[in-house]
Amino acid sequence: MVIAAGRVTATIRGDLTSGMAESLRMMPFSAGHAIVGYLTSAAATLGGFFIANFLLGALVNMLAQMPAERWLISSAILFIFAIFVWTIAGFMAFLAKGAGAVLVMVSVVGVFGQAGLFYVAPGLLVLVGPL
Repeated sequence: MVIAAGRVTATIRGDLTSGMAESLRMMPFSAGHAIVGYLTSAAATLGGFFIANFLLGALVNMLAQMPAERWLISSAILFIFAIFVWTIAGFMAFLAKGAGAVLVMVSVVGVFGQAGLFYVAPGLLVLVGPL
């Protein structure tokens, strides 16, 4: 999830510095289509890793004699959360200059929001936690 967020950020910043973003603005597509393109390109480049991780987890789940639904549901929840993180990373790539802006922003929101964000999106606690 974090590797793909870095890929999204690197792709957007690369397009901004090389001038490719200017040619994208002349295309007959909306800005939303460009963002979806950035998100899917990052997921596509790491697709083999995602699939291998999913299959390894399914194998371990099967060997532990756990119901397959648990692994499928937890993977779906993680995938939805990953899309959320990638979208935030893409947004921050347009606004912030630093590479760690996503983690800093999550930390600042948690501090100033009195950790209320962790109740809404508990997966963020995993990203900013010490482990």
